[in-house]
Amino acid sequence: MKQSIRLVLVTMLLILGGMSLSAQTNSAYQKAIKEIEEQFGTVPVMFKVFPDYALPGAWENFKALSGPESKIPAKYRELLQLAVAAQIPCQ
Repeated sequence: MKQSIRLVLVTMLLILGGMSLSAQTNSAYQKAIKEIEEQFGTVPVMFKVFPDYALPGAWENFKALSGPESKIPAKYRELLQLAVAAQIPCQ
């Protein structure tokens, strides 16, 4: 009897813990989507391909690399993007 109660309690804790993590991930996702839409007017495809849980981190990295305090100057960032785009074999 005690083992079954423990099993139920552990299961409930895991479920509730997963729900709170999911809620935190969802709020971070919604915040990132809102910021992206404010920045670009829409959500570019490059952000749509990220899973919901990974988008907030990807957005923070994008902001850090693209911001004025980035160690890579804007001119070089643009040149790097052109070089990569030129090598991608798609239409």
